[in-house]
Amino acid sequence: MLFIRNLVSNLIAIFIVLGFVSAPVFASELKMVAAELVNKLPKGTKIALQPINQKKAKIPAGVAKSLYEKVTNHIASLALDKSITVMDRGNLKLVQEQQEEFFGVDAFEKLFKQAGAETIVSIQISRENPKQVSLSLRATGVIGEKAGQILAATSNISISVPERYSVSIEGVFSKNKERKKYNNSLESGVTKYKEVSLTSSKSVYDIDFIVRADYSYTKSREKTAASRETEQSAKIIGSVGSIMSGMMGTKSGGNPMGSMMAGIGSSTDSKAQEKIVLTLNVDSQLKNKINDEIKKDTRELTITLPGDATNSMLKSKLQSSLRKLIEKSGQTLIAKALGKPLPEEDNPNKLD
Repeated sequence: MLFIRNLVSNLIAIFIVLGFVSAPVFASELKMVAAELVNKLPKGTKIALQPINQKKAKIPAGVAKSLYEKVTNHIASLALDKSITVMDRGNLKLVQEQQEEFFGVDAFEKLFKQAGAETIVSIQISRENPKQVSLSLRATGVIGEKAGQILAATSNISISVPERYSVSIEGVFSKNKERKKYNNSLESGVTKYKEVSLTSSKSVYDIDFIVRADYSYTKSREKTAASRETEQSAKIIGSVGSIMSGMMGTKSGGNPMGSMMAGIGSSTDSKAQEKIVLTLNVDSQLKNKINDEIKKDTRELTITLPGDATNSMLKSKLQSSLRKLIEKSGQTLIAKALGKPLPEEDNPNKLD
């Protein structure tokens, strides 16, 4: 079920993003901006498009990637008439891979210069409001006398940005060791909202949020009023039996009644009336790659089981309760990141 839900979520995300990028009005405006830039560039220019810095643009990774692809395609198509060369995707991919860990302009220019580009085209994006951004294109020289000069710039267009975010699961850990069997619980929690989908990519161009959970637990045995009463009664019965055996002993081996009383006292088990206490702790963290914010969630659950609970019962209860705690923690982190109302807390009794 989780696999199907994640698949549907990802398909919806792709549909929304592609629909957003390929909508007729938007495509027309984007092509117009691309044409404006190309017409301002000299014939024979060799250009490369700089990937969008989603952190600076403050837009989801999927939207940034789609915008970048669309702009590149429009410029490549329009550039043919002016003999403008657009760096091929193969070289661009190599440069991107080298640039994955940083967005420094200087380093970026050096990489593209090595790949043969004369001019870098950057996609300028600024946030106008939570649902809309302003976009323009800028061409900057990277070699010779034109290095660092703005060679061409376009007017701005306003476009609506869908709220779709990609989440990478770092994992669920206990004592710094990953416990993969609980990863699906964290995945289930973070995908409770339609704005979020999972990504297996580790590229900085594909990730908006990184989520991790750590858990620990303790087990203890505690006496109850009933177990204390049973324990005290057993002591009294045992003492009475001992006294009777001493007072009415015989050569044949003692008083049968005294032996029986002593036996009852020793066989009375107060352990079954004690309680086993499990204390679970889950600490989760979300790193927002768009704005560098970190969201945290900490939760604790105490579970009480009968003193005669088997190891199998303890293990089953521990695992099922951890799964629910981890799932709720993941959901809470996403709610915080999206600025949504926090989900209602479960009644601990319902975890039973």
